[in-house]
Amino acid sequence: AVPIVALAPLLNSMYSTTTDTPRRMVVAIVVFFPMFVSTARGLRQVPQVHADLMTSYAAGGWQVTRTVRLPAALPYLFTGLRIAAPGAVIAAVIAEYFGGLQNGLGSRITSAAANTAYPRAWAYVVGAMIVGLLFLAVVLIFEQLTRRPRTILIRDIFGRSK
Repeated sequence: AVPIVALAPLLNSMYSTTTDTPRRMVVAIVVFFPMFVSTARGLRQVPQVHADLMTSYAAGGWQVTRTVRLPAALPYLFTGLRIAAPGAVIAAVIAEYFGGLQNGLGSRITSAAANTAYPRAWAYVVGAMIVGLLFLAVVLIFEQLTRRPRTILIRDIFGRSK
């Protein structure tokens, strides 16, 4: 429940100003929780009929995970990715805005605004928005590539035809 605006300066003061570690830690914290929550929920949302089918085939734990749980969790995983991808860009900009390495969009926005170069500062803000949208577009494209109807067949479970 610690806001990133409070965490970023703290991590920047804990580590050297010549390292990417604080920025990476802030991004990892922001990305971890939506990914964890949505993926954990997806792994628990197995349709009962599929679980019963796997039980009737005497499938093992790994077989159930591979053929039922992971495919059922994909929509939830991509929901987490859709939230986390633009959030990662926002977190990186915030972490740079409050110190650390001066080579990213956050520090450029800060320096442009401090020098009253507002058009350039807004250009950097628009650039950050475009990067966030590109991250989201990559996730959406990848999601469309992985979505296809899937039926569970006996050969999928046991690796051979019956």
